[in-house]
Amino acid sequence: MADKLEADGFLRRLHDPPDRRGVLAEPTAAGVLAYKQAVELLAAEEARFTAELSTELRAHLLALSNASE
Repeated sequence: MADKLEADGFLRRLHDPPDRRGVLAEPTAAGVLAYKQAVELLAAEEARFTAELSTELRAHLLALSNASE
C-alpha cells in the first residue's frame, strides 16, 4: 500500500536516523489534503445516514460504537 501511496504522491519515504535499516513514511501536502477531504466526506455521509434516525436511536448507535473502543 505504501508503494501505491508513494506513486500517487501522497507520501514520501525518509531514512530513519536512529535506525539505518528503518524507513519512515511521511505524508506529503497532497496526502494531508486527501486525508482532510476523506474525513469531510465521511462526516457528511455519517450525517446523511443518521439524519432520519431518532435522537434515541442515534444515541444508542453512538454508545455501541464507543463500546468497541
